Amino acid sequence: MDHTHIISANELERYADTRDSEAVIPELVYLLMRQSVEASECRIPYGDSVNQPGWDGLVETEKAFAEFVPAGRSFWELGTGSEPQAKATRDYTKRTSATAEGERNRTSFVFVTPRCAGAGGWAQPKQQEWLKARESDGWKTVRILDGVKLADWLREFPAIGRWMAHKMGVLSGLGGLTTPAEHWELLAGESTEELPLPAKLFIEGRDNACEALRGVFEGESRTLLLFAESPAGRLRLRGWLSEDAARGLATQLHLPMPVRERRGCLTVRRRVAQGSCSRCGY
Repeated sequence: MDHTHIISANELERYADTRDSEAVIPELVYLLMRQSVEASECRIPYGDSVNQPGWDGLVETEKAFAEFVPAGRSFWELGTGSEPQAKATRDYTKRTSATAEGERNRTSFVFVTPRCAGAGGWAQPKQQEWLKARESDGWKTVRILDGVKLADWLREFPAIGRWMAHKMGVLSGLGGLTTPAEHWELLAGESTEELPLPAKLFIEGRDNACEALRGVFEGESRTLLLFAESPAGRLRLRGWLSEDAARGLATQLHLPMPVRERRGCLTVRRRVAQGSCSRCGY
């Protein structure tokens, strides 16, 4: 398979027909937001909290992220139901009338739907007409993120794509890709209630390796070099990379660490997966 699009727009559109999508899509947007920008404020209720009054999302960030997250303050509305244009119009009209002009001038309005041009969806030409008709309403910017753009946003963060594939039940075609969180679940499964295995057990005596790994996550280094001095050592190193590396990474990310680092990692185990991911610069 082509691992560059772990989740496709068509899959997101089909998933929108499920009840679970009402709670999961907001969580997806939250995870993507946390991975994409350093937000000074980020409130996007998800799960059991999706029916709270007020905006579906409120974000404040100094820097934008591509076409997905506008710079500055932004208000977000999300909907998974069919006829997203009608939902967007209702939300937009309500929020515009309730928001003072001065606040609109410095705030962006973003509507998110996992649907696109399929049945009950919102084709891109109609989206452009809708946006053009609202250019003079006083908002700093008005944007629509549909299923196509959500799939493109997920493409930037394949680990979140893998998480979403698990939520959607479409993991069968993702051989060769796993997240550290999934690997940790396998390790934790080896424990028993009588003898639980603590996370620190797997990194005991590997302080230098853990520190080097943290340096990569925190931007102090862009690469982590592993080498062996002899052919036999290189064989041992290959075995460590295929087994111990995944175990150590999973354990390290299970310990306290910012969400950005925990959600930004992917384990690639097959050459075809490595090739397609590398072509996208992952």
